[in-house]
Amino acid sequence: MNSFLLQLLINLTSLLPIVDANVQIFLLCMHNTFQIFTIFGRLSFSNSMKPAETIDYHIKFLWHSISNLYNQIAQEFDLTQATGYALLNIDSKEGIAATKIAPLMGMKATSLSRMLKKMESDDLIYKKKCDNDGRSVKIHLTEKGETKKKIARKVVKDFNQYLLERLDENDLKKYFETMLSIKKITEEYKNLKLN
Repeated sequence: MNSFLLQLLINLTSLLPIVDANVQIFLLCMHNTFQIFTIFGRLSFSNSMKPAETIDYHIKFLWHSISNLYNQIAQEFDLTQATGYALLNIDSKEGIAATKIAPLMGMKATSLSRMLKKMESDDLIYKKKCDNDGRSVKIHLTEKGETKKKIARKVVKDFNQYLLERLDENDLKKYFETMLSIKKITEEYKNLKLN
């Protein structure tokens, strides 16, 4: 697995001249970390473990870099990464139950509430009580929200296409398998520690 990750990082570092500075730093850091893994085999972490020696640090750093990239692009369209992501999670015809969007966004209800109020004031969404249950509220896209959703979808598709054109298919398959394994192990650990 270490050799796979190292090769994936080598492939990613070939993109350095054309990617954001944050992504460049991340890729170089990941490349160096996995070179250490390859030289020393699996590291056993002691009390003096550095953040760059942890798996979660690199996952967070990568997401932070991608999020910054999306935010920079989104600003050109008067959006944010979070707003664009919310728009992508709202069904254009059916809308979405207000209670279902928070888990999709990975946000707490209070933060989501502030964001939805801002989206409503920006005329991107509107709230409508459900016909069959007056207590439930659905969030729907306005015409402006639908237009911005199309922009957000194009930005995500373009970036992913850019990556797909530059990464080996087998490396991507292994990457997705590894990420699913990390997710599964994380859930196991969560159940072990919190139950």
